[in-house]
Amino acid sequence: MTPRDQPGKLFGKRLLVQAILCCLVIFWVCCWALVSEPNPPKKILVLFSYQSVAHSLLEWDKGIRSVLPGTALEPIDFYTEFLDLARFPDKIYQQNIVRFLQTKYRDTKMDLLIPVGPLAFPFLLEHGGTIFPGVPTVFCAALKEEVLALKRSKDFTGVTAWIDVAGTLEAALKMQPQTQRLAIVGGTSESDRAFQRLARQVLHMYEDTFEIIWLTDLPADTLLEKLAHLPSQTIVLYLYFLRDSLGNEFLPREFLMRVAKAANAPVYGLWENLLGHGIVGGHLISFRTQGRIAGELGRRVLMGEKPENIPIVYEGTNFYLFDWLEI
Repeated sequence: MTPRDQPGKLFGKRLLVQAILCCLVIFWVCCWALVSEPNPPKKILVLFSYQSVAHSLLEWDKGIRSVLPGTALEPIDFYTEFLDLARFPDKIYQQNIVRFLQTKYRDTKMDLLIPVGPLAFPFLLEHGGTIFPGVPTVFCAALKEEVLALKRSKDFTGVTAWIDVAGTLEAALKMQPQTQRLAIVGGTSESDRAFQRLARQVLHMYEDTFEIIWLTDLPADTLLEKLAHLPSQTIVLYLYFLRDSLGNEFLPREFLMRVAKAANAPVYGLWENLLGHGIVGGHLISFRTQGRIAGELGRRVLMGEKPENIPIVYEGTNFYLFDWLEI
């Protein structure tokens, strides 16, 4: 090789080294981009049974959200709908809701549906395949008796609401063993009627022991007047009250305060969020506990478990709680 050939050979080696370095840099940049690219957010749609001002919704929502942030699932996008099915149960309204949800989420692929309350889950059972085909569902606070009556589907799991009328009454009777009468307070909406049906299934065992006074199909003012003049040795069980017989609508916790003020007998209830608003206590449902359990089940689904492999939770959300001021 002549001296004249040396520079050309050295130049060729430099080009080769530069090409290799360039490839390594490109490879490293591509790998870094792949590793650092954030995961697409998990999209969760929470569908509440009731209107947005219902007090229970905040507790359910806090429970659901409490267990999802800070996990490997982040980022998470929450979407929320208030179906208001208790005030508007008719089929035409539901068909309009179906069309609305189809239009709104036409271009948004959900990863998980969480229907909350006793009306949202049946709504999704009927219409979910049309609106959100193939999206797994974790229900929260669907009625235990209604879930038990269903054939288990591969697409859902969840936590039920157990309305423990018997547990609340037994606790009340231990505190007031001289009781002779049970006054039952409830409204006329679809949700009101559902809780009354559950109560009747339990109360038949008390019919030979106590006089049962049903204060259900009445105008609100008439009901409150009757509560003010109950016979002695009566206890009141407040079920739920969204609407009276005249069609007037109420928030259940706010109407409870009117009941407690009017009644000449102690009032017991079924929901934890009623404590401090007029009830003595009972075996109460905790909305936040229900939400937390639903959130935990939802996390498992989002991490890859199939809903049908996750057992439905039927118990563990009721607690014996009492208001010492009322006692």
